[in-house]
Amino acid sequence: MRRIRIVGLCLVAVFALSAVVATAAQAEFPEKFPAFAKCVKAKVKGKGRFNDKNCQVPNMGGKASGGFELESAAGTALTSKTTASTLVTPGIGIVKCKAGTDTGEITGEQSGTDTVTFTSCEVFGKKCTSEGQKEGTIKTFVLDTTLGFINKEKGEVGVSLTGTGPGGLSAEFNCGGKFLVKTGGSVIGQVTKDVNVSSTSSTEIFKEVEGVQSPLSFEGGPEQRLETEFVTADPEVLFPSNETATATIKSKGAGEVVTKP
Repeated sequence: MRRIRIVGLCLVAVFALSAVVATAAQAEFPEKFPAFAKCVKAKVKGKGRFNDKNCQVPNMGGKASGGFELESAAGTALTSKTTASTLVTPGIGIVKCKAGTDTGEITGEQSGTDTVTFTSCEVFGKKCTSEGQKEGTIKTFVLDTTLGFINKEKGEVGVSLTGTGPGGLSAEFNCGGKFLVKTGGSVIGQVTKDVNVSSTSSTEIFKEVEGVQSPLSFEGGPEQRLETEFVTADPEVLFPSNETATATIKSKGAGEVVTKP
């Protein structure tokens, strides 16, 4: 499937998946909601828990019932292409990248991994480059992804991205040989288009509102913020940052994010 992600705050990319995000509990898969899942044809006709291809209409018996079932999307490989993106650190500077790509995988009901490569990146006219990459290319460390509710009552779902590099870094890069930039922390983006709808495309939106990442947390959870360290400025100070980007993601097969049984 394809997924479009508009990102804010950390240099990360997005991924696609054949999944349903589920938001209410049920006896069988998934055990937790929301969840990455796939709505597939039941192995035994009439024995599936759902009557529709979105796995939203429960099987209550009768003719033409029980044709579909939910199953795990774990193991689904993800890729994406990202348009222009920015990492904004108020009072410090704006790292701009013209494009990017990423690869990832769904690993569980609410988890996944992702690695993003941004190209043509610069700040203050200086090229920004991660170690071992072509000039102007920033490659993130592996990012852990977690699915959660932004607003359960409204069925709003999001994905958080968290760096797994040294000390929890999401990326590290040098700009023009003048200063080293380190980004860490987490960022949440809202998932749309494939929530309770089996689809080959979805959208994740990462944004900032009046200089602050939005949303900052999952419902009932702690705040998740991205932070940037400019080593030559003051290695002891971490600055709040915001990122914007748009990524189109693809995965094999159609899927949804399920939020209810």
